[in-house]
This record gives sequence, C-alpha cells and structure tokens, in this order.
Amino acid sequence: MENPFELLNQKLDKLLEMHTRMIRAIDEASSGQAVSYNRIPLNQFCKEFHISRPTVYAWGTRGLIKIEKVGGRCYVLSNSITVEKKYQRR
Repeated sequence: MENPFELLNQKLDKLLEMHTRMIRAIDEASSGQAVSYNRIPLNQFCKEFHISRPTVYAWGTRGLIKIEKVGGRCYVLSNSITVEKKYQRR
C-alpha cells in the first residue's frame, strides 16, 4: 500500500504544473508571444533604481510595476517595469 501523503504530493504537483501551463497559455494568447517572468527581489530593485520601499509599493498601487508576494517576500516582475529614470531619486 502506498503512502497517502505521497499520492497527495503527486496530485498537488500535477495541479501546480497544470496551473502554470494555463497561466502561460493565457499570457501567450493575450500578448501573442511567450512571456517569461523574472522576479527581482524588492531590495535589489530598490538599490538598482535608488528608490525607497514605500515608493516601490506606491508604484505598484499606481500600476507602474507589478509586485508579487511569495511566502513572506516581495518581488517585482521584470517584464512589468515601465518606470523611467526621471522618477528615480538622485
């Protein structure tokens, strides 16, 4: 008899794989090309753009960038960055 937790783990992996394929298919259909999501950690994004964390959250609220939370950490999706250098702190 197989371990029921192992079966559950296999089924969850299958569901996650199907979910990922569906999201990619939707993105490809809406944009016409394959989309790759590179997550940039929030701290790294702040250092590269010389901005504060509250500014990043404000930009996310305004729709200038997309912020994704995974676990307890925040990431900026690299394909969503539409901010120009004129907004950066000097």
